[in-house]
Amino acid sequence: MRYTKLWIGLSTVIIASFMVLGYFGREIYRQAPGSGITYTNNWPAEALIGNAPTGSIVIWSVINFVLLLAGIGALAWYFAAQNRAEPDAREDIPEGDPLLGLTPILNF
Repeated sequence: MRYTKLWIGLSTVIIASFMVLGYFGREIYRQAPGSGITYTNNWPAEALIGNAPTGSIVIWSVINFVLLLAGIGALAWYFAAQNRAEPDAREDIPEGDPLLGLTPILNF
């Protein structure tokens, strides 16, 4: 029961990610107007054929990575900041030693 909110949050993030990918994914492979190539024809960057990553690719990659880490950190902070009742430690301690009633299986 403790992790219900965490799982709901993680599920929401995963579903939203797939929705965004599905929405924008169709644009990735669409043909550029007036040419036979796609918008992602130069990805991944390959130096052997003259494609090099542009400055904007590097900047957006760093921004996306930072936002990903910030989102994971915000989710972890939210989960850690929840006020959860601490279990009473005395309830977990048995009255007697539960191992005293055990008998050995093998006798040497």
